[in-house]
Amino acid sequence: MRTMSDRLGIFPLRTTSFKCFFGFDNSIDTYKVVMVDSNNDASKVRIFNSGDNIWREIEDFPTNVYEDDGFCFRGTLNWLDENEIISLNLGIETCTKMLLPPGFDEVPHTDPHLALLMECLCFCHDSKGTHFIIRKMMEFGITESWTQLLKVRYQDLHMYQIANNVPIHLSPLYIYNGVAVIFTSFDEDQVIVYNMRDNRVERTRFTIEEKW
Repeated sequence: MRTMSDRLGIFPLRTTSFKCFFGFDNSIDTYKVVMVDSNNDASKVRIFNSGDNIWREIEDFPTNVYEDDGFCFRGTLNWLDENEIISLNLGIETCTKMLLPPGFDEVPHTDPHLALLMECLCFCHDSKGTHFIIRKMMEFGITESWTQLLKVRYQDLHMYQIANNVPIHLSPLYIYNGVAVIFTSFDEDQVIVYNMRDNRVERTRFTIEEKW
């Protein structure tokens, strides 16, 4: 981004259990850092505005979002809780709750997660250890607008670990021309391209080099 802050300021830290998130406030065209202090049941949240270099504490979150990575979308930061999505509006700096898609009431084999596909916020989850499902929110913030985007069998993706009770961590990255879905499978160090029309699968192995 070629953007640098003059300073990060000073804020009191009562615990070492904190995590920082990064997002863009499109209402004032600036970047913000969100620091979540998870010392209590309700997380303390502070926001740093790169425009004025000041940390401000906002109202407590209704839940602890420390373990989730957070997802930036349309001027909001979003975290996945057990039964809902916590969304922080970076413009007005308040958070709201959004319900998960109806029918998601089973215990999945792997943790569900959020994704951005086709310019929509998506909810991805395992179903009964046999299928991977992607649901998208057609209108952001409107829980009634959840719709199923994809339901694919692990067998069609040539993934069989789930049968041996081994979790599969599958993440969708992109949908090309509304036909091909690009996944990453970090358990197998592979990129998977799945064609929804003919169930054709292509796999490419990748490696991550650590530099110290």
